[in-house]
Amino acid sequence: VRHAVELARSGGASMLPVRVPLAELAKISREMRREKKMELRVLASKLQKKEISQEVYNQASNSYHYNMSFDALFDMWADRAFLSDAPKVKVDSEGQTRLLILDGFDESSEARADIIKWLRKYITQFPTVSTLLTTRPSGLENVGMSTGAVRKPRKTSVAMRDGQYWMALHEEFPIGMAVKVQGLTPPHAIIRAESMRLSMGSDGLRVLDSEDNLKYLSILLPEQEQEVDIQEVGGGSGAKAKVKVLKYSEAYDALQRRKKAGEIPNDYKLSSRDLLKIEVTQKGQNWRINAMIRLPRDMFKTYDRHEVAAELKKVKEQNEKAQDQKDKDRDKQNELAGIENRLTAYLSRREEKVIQAQREAAGAETEEAKNAMQRRLDEMKKPGEEIVLLVHNVDRYVSLSNTLDGPHLALDGIDEGAQVHELLIREMLVKEMGFSDFEIDTIDASVATQICQSVAGEKLDHLEPAMLDKFASNLWDRPLMANLFAQFLESEGLEKAAQLDASVAELGIFRFIAQVLLKQAARTMAADAKPQTIQNQLTRIRAMLMDTSRLKMNRGERLWSKVNLGFLYEDAVRGHLRLFEPQGQESNNNGNSK
Repeated sequence: VRHAVELARSGGASMLPVRVPLAELAKISREMRREKKMELRVLASKLQKKEISQEVYNQASNSYHYNMSFDALFDMWADRAFLSDAPKVKVDSEGQTRLLILDGFDESSEARADIIKWLRKYITQFPTVSTLLTTRPSGLENVGMSTGAVRKPRKTSVAMRDGQYWMALHEEFPIGMAVKVQGLTPPHAIIRAESMRLSMGSDGLRVLDSEDNLKYLSILLPEQEQEVDIQEVGGGSGAKAKVKVLKYSEAYDALQRRKKAGEIPNDYKLSSRDLLKIEVTQKGQNWRINAMIRLPRDMFKTYDRHEVAAELKKVKEQNEKAQDQKDKDRDKQNELAGIENRLTAYLSRREEKVIQAQREAAGAETEEAKNAMQRRLDEMKKPGEEIVLLVHNVDRYVSLSNTLDGPHLALDGIDEGAQVHELLIREMLVKEMGFSDFEIDTIDASVATQICQSVAGEKLDHLEPAMLDKFASNLWDRPLMANLFAQFLESEGLEKAAQLDASVAELGIFRFIAQVLLKQAARTMAADAKPQTIQNQLTRIRAMLMDTSRLKMNRGERLWSKVNLGFLYEDAVRGHLRLFEPQGQESNNNGNSK
């Protein structure tokens, strides 16, 4: 590449080839994620100390997990690799375009999604740059997630639609995921954004089950109902709910009936949730589970202590004067007595909290702390208390786009139940970014001859491309096979090999290749470099292959799948072993690659 740069400077080249080892880009990607993660930890510490708001931290967290930018990935690599020549590599010069050879996509491992994200933006920014990507098939068989991880593809369906641009899925697909959606034109898109909406009905919100809430709700006048706007400071908004106060005595009686029916344990006590009925009527957006909502003070009326005492006195007097037992209203008297007891308990607890706050204010060491305590005390002295609700359940809605930064796509043709499939990395490259489909290319006789001479040196100086016509093309038409073919010719001698019958030569070459590959596999997988350890590993590999070969021969099978390779497969696809080259993308009935 450096020679190409020099040639370009002299005006002798119109195309500048730039080989980009994607393993190096993956290394930079991991560094970027580590740096961002450290920043997030610092922000978490600041949030704990209340130096920043929850909103600031949430934005940083979302950026790290869902929308981290890798726009600088290539430039950072170029600066490291080419130093002062980097500007020539990073942008096109006048009269010259670049050919990016993105080499070893499968070797970028967990950073494949980050590289896809960079590439998606890069080819849009530089449309004249030609791009060639090389990979083993295993590099294209997964899906890339916004977190940088890769995994097997999943499918789901549309659960709900909300407006023209938003839909909820039965399974959570992350932002940045490329998907194929039934009914969408064109069907391929990217999940652009998410919006958390409160679940409708009684499942979205619940009252916080605390002693303060319970005591306050127990003194509210029953049967009151209000429609309220639900807001969270620095978070969710736009939601509405109907809130109704239930009668304490009826809630208590219903509880006893459920205990007798065995629906709840006998030791279950009346809670805040039994005294308030909440129904979400409008979903809103940007909500999160356990977000806290405080309903306004005095939204509901409470019992008046003096009125309850006067009414209780009146009922008691009437019951005492009544001559006939049936004329006595014991239920009303008991109910009023219960209300009076709850009022006393609530007011006593409130007075205790005020006294405690006064003590803390008096003992505050700084003026700022005293002012904060005083504001808290003033707030507590106001009539009534706030009712605290928690977000119990949210529905995740997502929007689609052609790019992560593009406009929302209209979902007019998508119905509930429509199928949504995650796209393989291969499909993303071909259908979204316009790459031609992945091909396993063969080499011609002249290239194979050069490889053979490079491997064996002067021993094969007299090898001509025409000599290869004597041998079956599958012995040399791939780089790995040409390399092994050269080793065979070097071992046997060119003259001796040229005299072999074609069928005999093919058998001998494959036998030689098998021995070389098995020895190489044994050396790679052995625990140490001791000859006996390598020999034991060779025996183990040979036994496994022999047993499986006999089994396949008895069944009349010729193709091997990854399950047949057992412990060899994972090392092979990662490039640690050169046991085989892929012959295609076919799969058997069990979905195993062959």
